[in-house]
Amino acid sequence: MDILLPNEADLSYQDLLVIRSALQIHSQQTQEALFKTNHLIKSNEEEK
Repeated sequence: MDILLPNEADLSYQDLLVIRSALQIHSQQTQEALFKTNHLIKSNEEEK
């Protein structure tokens, strides 16, 4: 998947901080979702 950002020359320092913060939040949510999914898979396998 390609990440599309505006032309880097058009981004201010503040813009970059906001983008970084949003990406960090997204990354954390992704990690939490993966952890929960893996837990459900493991629980399902143990029931069999």
